[in-house]
Amino acid sequence: MFESFRRRDGGLVIRKDDDTSSQILVEPVFGGFVPARNKLHCSCGAPLEPWSVRHTAADTAELICQRCHHVLGVLELGVKIYW
Repeated sequence: MFESFRRRDGGLVIRKDDDTSSQILVEPVFGGFVPARNKLHCSCGAPLEPWSVRHTAADTAELICQRCHHVLGVLELGVKIYW
């Protein structure tokens, strides 16, 4: 029998009957975010930075303002599987 559990970072671990030597790790993958310099700003005036993206669930990430913490967009993510 297989068991699965979610990790705090949004990843999913699947393993067989408490056997930690044979487990599969599925984690969210985001290609990256590099804003064009001086082009993207929040309504509060703060520039968006590469660290303005945070993972929120296994298949989504948010684009947030680091100054006022407003969510400016939601991004969908793919998955990467490790054997």
